[in-house]
Amino acid sequence: MTDRSLQASVIAELAWELKVDGDDIAVSAEGSVVTLRGTVSSEGAKHQAQKAAQRVDGVSSISNQLLVRAADPGTEATLLAVMWLALMLDSLIPQPRGG
Repeated sequence: MTDRSLQASVIAELAWELKVDGDDIAVSAEGSVVTLRGTVSSEGAKHQAQKAAQRVDGVSSISNQLLVRAADPGTEATLLAVMWLALMLDSLIPQPRGG
């Protein structure tokens, strides 16, 4: 198998992996070693991308150089605010005293 065909096979496998956005992943192959570069949304996506590449026949090892994008700070703050509000509105949870 040529490097180019191995690269194409890994790219195709990443396209089928629903938990990974393969558009942000660059794949290179040299011999039977595949290198993954780019960014993913989570550690889980990074792991799934590696597993997808390992499923391809002809891959002997993987250099996973994918970086996990930092979450948008606004998203985390919004989530915390919504969780706090839900807890405060739940009548089954005791409310803090003095307020």
